[in-house]
Amino acid sequence: HWDELDDDQKKVSARLMELYAAFLEHTDDEVGRLVDRLQEMGVLDNTLVLYMMGDNGASAEGGMEGSFNYLAGLNGYKSATSDVLARYDELGTETSYPHYPASWALALDTPYQWAKQVASHYGGTRNGLIAHWPKGIDKPGIREQWHHCVDITPTILEAAGIPAPTSVDGVTQKPMEGVAMNYTFAEPDAEERHTTQYFEIFGNRGIYDHGWTAVTAHRAPWLMATHGLELTPMSEDRWELYDTSVDWSQARDLADEHPEILARLKEKFLVEAAKYQVLPLDDRTVGRHATAESRPPHPMMGRKTLTLYPHMNGLVEKAAPTFFNRSYTLTASLGSVADGMLVSLGGRFGGFALYILDSVPVYCYNFSGGGRTFVRGRNPLAPDAREVSVHFEYDGGGIGKGGTATLSVDGEVVSEGRIEKTTRAIFSMNEQLDVGINRGSPVAEELADKGTFRYGGKLNSVTIDLRSTRDVVSAEEREKISLAVH
Repeated sequence: HWDELDDDQKKVSARLMELYAAFLEHTDDEVGRLVDRLQEMGVLDNTLVLYMMGDNGASAEGGMEGSFNYLAGLNGYKSATSDVLARYDELGTETSYPHYPASWALALDTPYQWAKQVASHYGGTRNGLIAHWPKGIDKPGIREQWHHCVDITPTILEAAGIPAPTSVDGVTQKPMEGVAMNYTFAEPDAEERHTTQYFEIFGNRGIYDHGWTAVTAHRAPWLMATHGLELTPMSEDRWELYDTSVDWSQARDLADEHPEILARLKEKFLVEAAKYQVLPLDDRTVGRHATAESRPPHPMMGRKTLTLYPHMNGLVEKAAPTFFNRSYTLTASLGSVADGMLVSLGGRFGGFALYILDSVPVYCYNFSGGGRTFVRGRNPLAPDAREVSVHFEYDGGGIGKGGTATLSVDGEVVSEGRIEKTTRAIFSMNEQLDVGINRGSPVAEELADKGTFRYGGKLNSVTIDLRSTRDVVSAEEREKISLAVH
């Protein structure tokens, strides 16, 4: 409760919510610019606009005290009010990645229960939707029919008179799983057609069926990545039952009054979950990405080496090789020597970069935005240097441990440095792996004024060699990796 916060907590909480409100206002203004332009072009009345206010409930992922660097929290590093206060004046600038405290999420989601991630309850899923299409909607007004985000694409296709594709480039497509909402455009009181829908995220699960919802909250969203978190087995989760036709905010639990309805809906959840490939249930979060072995099937397909060439940029982190909790080597083959980026992954809030600055090779490791380690060559590169590499030897002994980075030129060691801690599971949500350029934020602040820092000479390629986590992490430790960060 607000009255229970001390002055520092109130100061930080207020500023973090001010930032969120400002960004919401900014977004609204930018959407307004688009709508104004469509109006000026004379096409707005015959343009179907579907505007959803959010992609889930308000987020509680900022933890109980909020955070300066949201990504650090995803890796299980708890943020305190003092951490945010220390960089208070940076909040809202490009050097911050802030998130408001979890209590704000519960306030924003009122009158619904819970918040983002808790897909079982409407506080985690329900958002308003505006449909604007003067030439296609006969009767403006409020619609009460129940619909889901999977209904958006079928609605657009039906409005455009385009059938859903059965095949794309020779690949047979799955049938559209949503239900078009267009029938409500002409008949405000029409009987709803989307009558059943499952929900599941990180073990939080539920089912909607003809007005009834059976739901169970498996985990609190502010415990997303707490180190050593022990979860109750999903088989022991308590299910709740609500009749949303009369209790739209899910306030009165009817599980004890209607056990037969609850049993039927729990069984229906399993049927729908099997139908849509939800099973087996997995309650891990970022722990799914802690190592290559714990991830779902990956584009690397088990390969340990990958050679990338200039202009092969924009590889998002989830599609890039996995560098967490393992040893690896980055080798840049040079056609000529110049300043510029050789390879980078991540950015200002976590990642690494191998580059040449003032003719000196540099490897920078950014630990979740909480500290940078630089390994620099002692001398400028010779004009005929043809290979710059860095080998990181992981200590092992668990996740997020340290290691030694060794920088070499043409096979000769030129520098070495200790990296005491490494990021456990994720560098960034929206940065990328780039070769010969850096199109995101800088891993090292010394590059902040360098723009994209495109390599100025000829870069032939960058080869990535990975050592399996199995080489440095014991079987018992591998089993704990997901538990430690999910």
